[in-house]
Order: sequence, then C-alpha cells, then structure tokens
Amino acid sequence: MTEKPTLAEVLDRARIRPLHWRAEVEQRLVCPECGGGKTREKSLALRLDADGGAVWKCHRGHCGWSDNIPAGAVRGGRSTPPARPQAAPPRPAEQHPEGERERTEALYDFFQKRGISRRTVDEMGIYLRRGVWFPQLADEEVKTTTAIVFPYVEGGEVANHKYRGYRMVEVEDEAGVKRRIRDKIHRQDTGAKKTLFNGDCLSGLGPEDTVFLVEGEFDVAALWEAGAHAAISLPDGASDRLRDESDPERANDKRFFPLMERIEDIRAVGKIVIATDSDTPGTYLAEEFARRIGKEIVWRVRWPKGCKDANDVLMAGGVEALRDCLASAERWVPDGIYDGSAAADMAIHREASRPAPLTTGLRSLDALFRLPQHGALVVLTGPPGHGKSTLFNALMVQAGLHHGWHSIICSPEMDRLDLAAYMSSVLVGKPFYGERGMSDGDIATASAFLRNHVTFLEPEGGPPSLDWVKAAIRKVHARRGSKIVVLDPWGEFDIYASTLPDLAERRAEEAARRAMLFPDFLGRRLAELREMAHELGMVVVVVAHPQKLQRDREGKYPTPTGYDIAGGATWYNRAEVGLTIERVEGNEACVHVWKARHRLYASYGVVRLRFEPETGRFFDLTGPSLVDSSPMAASAASEGSEDDDVPWVSA
Repeated sequence: MTEKPTLAEVLDRARIRPLHWRAEVEQRLVCPECGGGKTREKSLALRLDADGGAVWKCHRGHCGWSDNIPAGAVRGGRSTPPARPQAAPPRPAEQHPEGERERTEALYDFFQKRGISRRTVDEMGIYLRRGVWFPQLADEEVKTTTAIVFPYVEGGEVANHKYRGYRMVEVEDEAGVKRRIRDKIHRQDTGAKKTLFNGDCLSGLGPEDTVFLVEGEFDVAALWEAGAHAAISLPDGASDRLRDESDPERANDKRFFPLMERIEDIRAVGKIVIATDSDTPGTYLAEEFARRIGKEIVWRVRWPKGCKDANDVLMAGGVEALRDCLASAERWVPDGIYDGSAAADMAIHREASRPAPLTTGLRSLDALFRLPQHGALVVLTGPPGHGKSTLFNALMVQAGLHHGWHSIICSPEMDRLDLAAYMSSVLVGKPFYGERGMSDGDIATASAFLRNHVTFLEPEGGPPSLDWVKAAIRKVHARRGSKIVVLDPWGEFDIYASTLPDLAERRAEEAARRAMLFPDFLGRRLAELREMAHELGMVVVVVAHPQKLQRDREGKYPTPTGYDIAGGATWYNRAEVGLTIERVEGNEACVHVWKARHRLYASYGVVRLRFEPETGRFFDLTGPSLVDSSPMAASAASEGSEDDDVPWVSA
C-alpha cells in the first residue's frame, strides 16, 4: 500500500509555501496560479486545520483558485477531529447557613474606609464567614481564617462564592529589619461554576441602558455606591499577559468563559463602558474586553492621576467624583483610528513627554542633531571613503564618555580588533600605530573603556542574517542596556535569510520574502528596525552606501541622500533622521541632515567640521567644543590638536 504524503509535500506540489505551520491562523501568500498580478498582491488566503488538513482561496477577481486537502488524505492527519474531553458538570456552591453569615461592625467599618456604605454591603449580599479554609494556609499551623464572602449569583441562585482572607507573612526592608504584615489571599468554591459577579444585572437591560465592566468585586461595589448598579466583573480578575490577537489559544482562555456566555446580553445593552484598572494587567484586561465585545461599540473610562481604579476614585473624591469619571467615558476607537486627542490624553502626553535629547559633544552638530533617548532609526550615507564609519565610531566613544552609554556595532567589512583600534585612537587622541602611537598604558585605558561601553557582533560563516543580528541586539541590550546600535554597511547583511529552526519553515519564509517586491520588503525590514529602536529606546544607525555616483566636471561627487541608496524613496520614508557626511576642502567635512522627522532632536541643514585623520576625531571650526571633566577625556584633550579647538571626544 502506498504511503500517504505529508501535508508539506502536498502543499509543495501545489507550489504553496506556508509562512508558518500554526493551525487555525490565516496567512496571506502570493497565489502561485495568478502570481498576484502586476503588484504581486498577497491574495491567497491559506488556513491549516488543527486536524492536519488545509484549505485555501485566491481572492483576486481574475483568479479565484481554491482547493482543500482533507486531513485524512495526508500522513499525520486525522480523518475526523479528535473528541474533546467533556468537562465535568460544575459542583453546587458551598452552603452557608444564615447563622454563619456575619455582618459585624468591623465588616462595615472596613468597607466604609473604602467609601462603601453599610447599605451597599447589605444590598450586594456581602458578609463575613469564620473558619474558611484556604490552600495558601496549607503550611501554616492554623489553616483557616475569617474571610469576606462575595456571593456570585446566577438566575437568582448562588452559583459560587469568592473569599477574601489574609495571612501573615514576613518581609524585610532595605535596612534588613524584618516584620510581619498581612497578605491578601483569595479562593472560590471548589469546582463551582465560574460566572460574572453581579451578572444578574444584565437581565432586562436594553438599548437605553449602560453596563460597566470592571476588574473586581470592590470596584463593582464602588459603582453600586455611585448608583451604577449595572456593573460586572470576572471571577478570576486580570492577567499579566496579553496574547496576540491572532493567537488561537485565546479561544481556550477559561478566564473569559463567563464573559462569553453572556456576550450577547452585553452587546444588547445600549452603552458598554470598560472601567478596568489603569495598571498593566488592567490595561490588558480592557484590551481583551474590547476585542471580544467589539471595539467599535465599547467606551472607556480613564481614571485621574493618582487613582488606579474606581474604588480609588471613590475614596479620594467621593461619589460625585466617581460619577464624573463614569460620565466622561470616551468611545474606544479601533486600532489606528483616532477621533482627536482628548484633554486628558494631551496632559498625560505632556507629563510623560519624551526625555530631552542629549548632546553629541559638538556644539555645531548639536544645532542640527542630538541623541534621542527614546530611540530612533538613523540612516547615514555618503560618498565612498568620506568618513561614514569614522563619524559613528567617534559618536559611540563620545556617548560612552558623556552619558555612560553602551553601544553595539556590527561591521562585517571590518575585523573587530581593527574597529577597536580605530575607536581607541578616537578615545586617547593618538594614532594606534607608529612612533607617535599609543603606549601600552594608553591601550590598557582604551581596552577598559571599550570593555565597559562597546560590544562587537561578529557572526561566523558568510554575510550575517538580519534576523540573527536583531536577536543578538536584544540579548546584548538585556544584559547591558545598550543605547546605540550601528549596522555598517547595510549591503553586507542578508535581509532575506530566516533563522527559523525548522528547515521547511525556514525555506518557506525565505521564499515568501524573496517573492515580495524589493522596495516593499526593504521597507518592512527598516520598519522592523525602527520599531525595535523605539521598543528598546535605542538609536539604531544604518550605514548605507549610495548607488554609483557620477562625478561632475570638477571630479566631485554630488551630495547623496536617501534617494541615492538602492531602494530609493524607501530609505527616505523609513528614516527618522537622515545624515550624509562628505569631505570637502582639506581635512574638513560637511554633515548634511536631509531627513528630520522629529523637531525635538533633528532639523534640516548643513554643519561644517574639521577632521583629524590620524586619530579619527572631529572638531568644531569655530568656538570651543564641550569639555568633559573626566580625567581620561582631559588627558586625551591635552595630547590632541595643538590648535585652540577642543577635540570632539573631550566634549
């Protein structure tokens, strides 16, 4: 009997190369039948089944090619889906006789300190119960404690209880003093049904009503106190992880099962307001609420500064302050669409504004470009041999001296020891070689500096993959907090190579990349670097050679910009700062800023500098540069140029 082919083999025969092998996630490819037309449109929608099959369809009107591979037709696939284990029916909630439900003055005082009245406690059925067992007390001598009980009611019947107790834990402060404090602990009835807290409020709500989604029972009680009785929360609260929206595991997240059971009841309400906490888990929970209900129909409450949630607002400002916050809810605008910046957004943006850019160490250059602390993508070009690498070698040294910054450099054209020698010359102010070269002491000083401030990436075996370089940058940044990355030159990096461990997946990804138009794929890779720069707060510098330049009648090259690099306008469009360096008369150089996206740290113009070839240093032409007070920089300055100019490195 002939063995069945694998799914990968069948797809390969159909000339379909999946980008990945994750099931139940749609991926877009160039259709092998129509080729995506002139624009190479990714019109083929491919979905791999969890059972081992696949289905696809081309959405170009002139093609429409579609087919499927049944799971039973391939090796490793299943002809029928596997049977899912049936969940055990929920247990009934624990029984709490009336005599075990206490509402003491201590309970009322506890809630009153949170701004929640005796009436709200009674109306919501909250009470105390003694002798509640908690698994967190399993190792304690006393395994029970008194707990606040929140009944979870569904259809008028108690379906579950949530218990809030405490245990004593020992903590140690910075001075080494140990003390015991109360630590909150929670549990629910074992095996009981997970349902929404205050979920019965949804019954009877319609287009004229409003429902609020909050993060916990205390916030539900706070809204009840403010008269907003239609407030609900999940039994298991927020998560500290936000899954990608395309992650198929989101459908199996049991945390949201109670919400999904009542999703149609929620959507039937006229106004749906998300009022979760303002911390990171609360933000994740709000995002999941919005995704599952529909971002186009929900509203969002933003809490004032100093308040994390509804209960904080109630305690800080009372019922009226909480009502004002709820009334000021704004529509949740779908991703990428904004109805204008609200005053609160602008105030937050101003208070959390980007930190001021830092000096390059050269006053004349600072007038056009400073070092952004929040990250940016910088593209540097220039005629061959005019100092592109030299400029940023010096900049990295300067950033280490002035700001303590750590830099990463990957330069496949140069050996790392040669790079270290060039940077040492910049640092010390002497040539590395020759009679006037650096002494053993100078080399020791430079080595110590480079060890603390620079990491060299030097992969083995051919042109480095950009994927590998990105992964290496993240590893170094995690250890050293790097602030500058220099990739020099761009043409030496393999932007198509994949680093996926599986050979078939790697080949499929590389084929898909090469199938894209070059400007489109180049733009995507540069956008990845820009996103990484902002995510990690790094200045990512890409050194790119221009395409062949034609000399003019005087034998001079024209000044290149981003449009002169292979890929043309893509470089100009993706760069946040665009620089060109070119030699002019003698040992003078001009730095042109041809792209300045953010006025905070860059502006258009030209600055003229003096260059010292022996050391790789740059100088201001007029006026002193900034002077560093460190002994190493002062020593380097005293042994540098005999002119009145102060070397850039000693800024």
